[in-house]
Amino acid sequence: MDGSRKAEWELGIAMDMLRVAEKVDVIIAVSGNGVFADVADAVRAKGCKFECCAFRESMSDLLLRAVDQYHVLTEEHLY
Repeated sequence: MDGSRKAEWELGIAMDMLRVAEKVDVIIAVSGNGVFADVADAVRAKGCKFECCAFRESMSDLLLRAVDQYHVLTEEHLY
């Protein structure tokens, strides 16, 4: 797999975030992928907070700087 399918999913998720941003108070991306950092400003422009939730090892520094708040998952969240 060349990664293009993954990029399609991320684009679709980002579009969904923008579509619902005016209807909810907070969007939480359960991902550490830095690609979602690009969506943060657009989500906030629609009056919605943007947060992420991921394991620290997989959380992009770019995403950390872009979100309003982040939640770090640990092993205890797996069970």
